[in-house]
Amino acid sequence: TIDVGYDWELLSGEKTVMYVPGYTLVKQIKSGSPYDKYTVGSYLSPDKVRSAFQGAMQKAINGNTTPYTILPSVHGPAITFKVIYDENEFFNVDFVPAIIVGNQWSVAKPHPKVLENPKANEAYANYWRKSYSLDENRKLCNLPANSCHKECLMIMKAIRLNNPSQFGMFSSYILKTTLLHMLDEFSDEDDWKACMLTERVLDFLQIGRASCRERV
Repeated sequence: TIDVGYDWELLSGEKTVMYVPGYTLVKQIKSGSPYDKYTVGSYLSPDKVRSAFQGAMQKAINGNTTPYTILPSVHGPAITFKVIYDENEFFNVDFVPAIIVGNQWSVAKPHPKVLENPKANEAYANYWRKSYSLDENRKLCNLPANSCHKECLMIMKAIRLNNPSQFGMFSSYILKTTLLHMLDEFSDEDDWKACMLTERVLDFLQIGRASCRERV
């Protein structure tokens, strides 16, 4: 995580050259910081930050002195470490480069148009993806102890893992986002009591089906 301090400004909405929902530009106000080499024009480049981050993580792997095998892979802005600690036992750890300006977190996740055609859509290249993960985690952690939201999400993840052909397209992020929408729709504490688990799982499935139909 990089805290870029007060020499940078987040630009979103009408302040940007073009409005890109969910994304922001990080404009340099004052030069002379260690991050000058990661700028394009006067904007902090997510691509340069992401490349430097990946290089630093690779150096960490090269200097690994633990008895564990670490296999890196790149998924979008994240580097995933597959840590093998036994012959058939492992766990994955995702590392995502992020910056903080004021209270806003942003991650170096490329805009989909950049992934589609970098040259044709280079106007999107300096946009950072806004991150609301801390707010989302805070919201989930502040729910009542008897809430069944965790069980609901775990059931949906189990359904996805056991039915990859039908549910494989629903990533963990999509499932979590759906749950957050449901928490707004069903905002009464009684809606998430343990006895309501079946109803909430069925609602989850119905919302997913409705969303898929809208995409067709």
